[in-house]
Amino acid sequence: MAFISLPPTLRDIAVISEKKGRLENLAELFKDNIVVPYGGLRADKLTPSQSAQLLKLIDLFVGDMKDGHAANKMADVRKHLNVTYFAWKGPTDPDAVFYFRVHSPVIWIEFDHQGPIALGGSWGTPTR
Repeated sequence: MAFISLPPTLRDIAVISEKKGRLENLAELFKDNIVVPYGGLRADKLTPSQSAQLLKLIDLFVGDMKDGHAANKMADVRKHLNVTYFAWKGPTDPDAVFYFRVHSPVIWIEFDHQGPIALGGSWGTPTR
């Protein structure tokens, strides 16, 4: 989803924190039964074009599944799209690190973009 293309009113809802720390992932190794409340922008507030962008974003992750499984998962995602939330942490400038989450009854996606702190000076600044 082109988060930056959202109007400011919707962006304000999607942003759950303007600061992004290290290791923002909530559901990872040894957190199998974590319960995370929904937060951010609910997809029923999106225009059809914005909903299509959100579905494209989800498909980037679901598309790694085998074709039949991916098709079934995307069908479930579409059925629950109106109760799907998109949440963002961090700034929105082009070289900033960020975190986003897509959360619904049938999907959980987290992306925690990190800066190249441990990679040395030749790697420069984070980019998207």
